[in-house]
Amino acid sequence: MPAVVLVHGLYHRPEHFGRVAEPMRTAGIEVVVPELHRGSLSADTAAVQAAVDSLAEPPLVLGHSYGGSVITGVRGAGQLVYLTAFV
Repeated sequence: MPAVVLVHGLYHRPEHFGRVAEPMRTAGIEVVVPELHRGSLSADTAAVQAAVDSLAEPPLVLGHSYGGSVITGVRGAGQLVYLTAFV
């Protein structure tokens, strides 16, 4: 099972994915939820890229809302999933 990177929206924080991330972790899935709001789209994309690059295998990367715009610039993901996202 690939790792999962969950990317939150503009007015959200990593904690908002808690109800999704915790059951996945309990099931043995590695889950990373990077903190955004670094001042620009490129800075946020770099934060997510760093999370992807830190993983041993290409992860599934899910972007919600503004997170969809962020993940569009990420390279090396196994899959990109857009959940009610801006692209």
